[in-house]
Order: sequence, then C-alpha cells, then structure tokens
Amino acid sequence: SSAECWIGFGCSFAVCDESDQALASFRAAQNKYAGSHVPLLYMGMEYLRTNHLSLAGHFLTSAQKTDASDPLCCNELGVWSYRRGDMEDAAFWFLKALRLHVEAELSALT
Repeated sequence: SSAECWIGFGCSFAVCDESDQALASFRAAQNKYAGSHVPLLYMGMEYLRTNHLSLAGHFLTSAQKTDASDPLCCNELGVWSYRRGDMEDAAFWFLKALRLHVEAELSALT
C-alpha cells in the first residue's frame, strides 16, 4: 500500500541524514495507515537516531502500546533505555523482544 511506500521513502531520507523529510514521510504514512503502530515506531526510531530521547520515548512507547506483540518495538525501547543509562529497563525490553521473536518463530512452524 502507499503507507509502506511512505515508510520506505522516510527511511531513504533518514539514511541521508534528512531528518525533517524523514519525519514528514512517516507522518504521511501515519495519515494513510491510521491506527497502525508502524509509523509511530519509525518516528520513534528517527528521534532516537537524532538523539531526541524524550520524543523517541514518546513515539516508541505509543507504538508499543498500540501493538504489544511487535519485537521490534521492544528492541527499540531497549535501545532507548540503554541510551538513557537505564540498564535494568534495557535488559527487560531486550529480553521481551527476544521472547516475542522466538514465540513468533515457533508459531510460524506450527
């Protein structure tokens, strides 16, 4: 769908260090993909990349609350916690991401 295209477009801007354009693309994806956690996750990842930790936390937490089963959300929350120096919280999120990933892999085999 066009939402995935906007996410890809935003990622290409992010890799070129064009954060404003990346965020605008992710916002466009959010408009097209209302109710999805994916645009929120990518906005959080972009804010994390640019070291805006408070905004990163807001968007990553919102994404995780929208879809608690996505291991990537938990992994990024682990990175966010690590970057803030909260090692206990980081370990919690990394272990949760690993558990969710393993559970998804096992359910795909059955």
